[in-house]
Formats: sequence, structure tokens, C-alpha cells
Amino acid sequence: QVLNYRQKEHERAAAADGAMVERDMRQRSQKIKITQAVERLVEDLIQESMARGDFQNLSGAGKPLSKFEYNPYADPMTHNLNRILIDNGYQPSWVVTQRDIRESVDRIRNRLLEGRARLSDPMTPTEQNQWEQLCASVEEDLMKLNKMVDNYNLIVPMLSMQMVHFSLVRELDRAVRGAEQRRMDQLRDKEKERQRRKEEKKRENASSKTRAKSRGLVSWMQRFLRC
Repeated sequence: QVLNYRQKEHERAAAADGAMVERDMRQRSQKIKITQAVERLVEDLIQESMARGDFQNLSGAGKPLSKFEYNPYADPMTHNLNRILIDNGYQPSWVVTQRDIRESVDRIRNRLLEGRARLSDPMTPTEQNQWEQLCASVEEDLMKLNKMVDNYNLIVPMLSMQMVHFSLVRELDRAVRGAEQRRMDQLRDKEKERQRRKEEKKRENASSKTRAKSRGLVSWMQRFLRC
């Protein structure tokens, strides 16, 4: 009897849990339907307002947004000082450093890519020497760049915005792959140009044959009429 009682209690509890889950699912589904209905209603109202022209001739239309709003919690002196700084193009030092780092990275990568693209594959001994000299120069530039990264990481306001050091190995691999891709693109473009010229020559030959046939037919008709 005790076992039967416990079994019935378990079955009753399981049934209650199932009913609760089913009720929660129905409530969640009902909420989703209500949300979708409200969204459709709002979208319809917006479209109707746009059709009536309610959004035309609004105050501030065609004017730039205010880039500096008044902060009621700041004293007037601080507010005016911040506005003067922003109006005169002031930027935090970490923003300026971040921009300088990106510009330096672009210059280094373009220099490596252009230098590697000018060399053949495989490189001759002379080209290998030129490439090694370029790599040594870039290594010095990366050392300076990584010092900028260290300074940037000290002043950037958020930890997630910090940068890692730039590696010479990764940059060289990037340049080699970029140069190889450029060569492949150039070969593909040359092949397309060759095919285009070939097709153009075919069309010219076909047109020449057609004109020759036309002239021959006209000459034959003229001789026939003279006879």
C-alpha cells in the first residue's frame, strides 16, 4: 500500500508538472502572438502617418543633430569648457593614438606587400637580399609600433579595446599571401584579356568573310546583268 501510495503521488506530481509546463507554453505563445500583433499595429499606424504626411515639416528637419547636449548634472563652467573643446575638434589622446597605430599598420603592410609583389617567385639571390633588407627595416618599424601599442593600452578606457603586439612573422606571411593572390589575379586578368581579344578577332574574321561573300555576290549579279 505504501508503494502504491508513493507511485500515485509521483504520478500526480508528474501530471502537475506537465500541466504547468503546458500552461507556461500556452502563456508564452500567447505573449508572442500579442507582441506580433502590437508590432503589426504600430507598423500600420506608422505607414498611415507617413501616407498622410504627418512626418513632414517637423521641427529640426534637414538640420544636423546636436552633437553636444546639455548635461543638467554638470556645472556651467564644465559644460562650456567641454563644448569649446568639442567644437574645436578635440579628441582624447587614446583616440589619436589608436588612429596613428592604424595608419602606421597600413603603411607597413602596404610597404611589405608592394615590396614582395615586385619580386619573383622563387626569388633570385639578389631579390632575396633585397627582401631581407626590407624585412629588417620593417622589424624596426614594428618595434616602434609596438611601443605605441603599449602606450595606447595604458590610456585606453576599456580593457576590451586593448591591442596585442604586431608580429613580424604574421606580417610577412600576410604579405607573401597577398603578393601571391595579386599574381593570381593578374594572371586571371591576362587570361580574360586574351580570351576577349581572341573572341574579338573571331568576330572580325567572321564579319570579313560575310563582307567578302556579299561583295562576291554583288559582283556576280553585276556580271550576270551585263550579260
